[in-house]
Amino acid sequence: MLVIGLVGALAATLVALSAVAAAVAAQQRAVTAADLAALAGAQRLIDGGTLDQACGESDLVATRNGAALAHCGRAPPGRLTVDCTVAVDLPILGRRAASATAVAGPP
Repeated sequence: MLVIGLVGALAATLVALSAVAAAVAAQQRAVTAADLAALAGAQRLIDGGTLDQACGESDLVATRNGAALAHCGRAPPGRLTVDCTVAVDLPILGRRAASATAVAGPP
């Protein structure tokens, strides 16, 4: 009986650790995607593009990095702010979303 209890406890611990690892990986993916999307969009603004063009570039970069662009807009003074989300399936908890915000532009 003790062996069965230990195996059950080990299995539960492994499930919990895999959920934590998946959540951390999704959060890092969201942060990376937001940073890169903000930089790409801000560069488009600096090059003379419109806000729509900058947000389009940000959306493209976010998508290429496995994230969805949730928000894109101007942040004073002349900066671009983006919010990105990454969906993650967690054991027991189901589908969740990790999100991150980044701001980029001239100093």
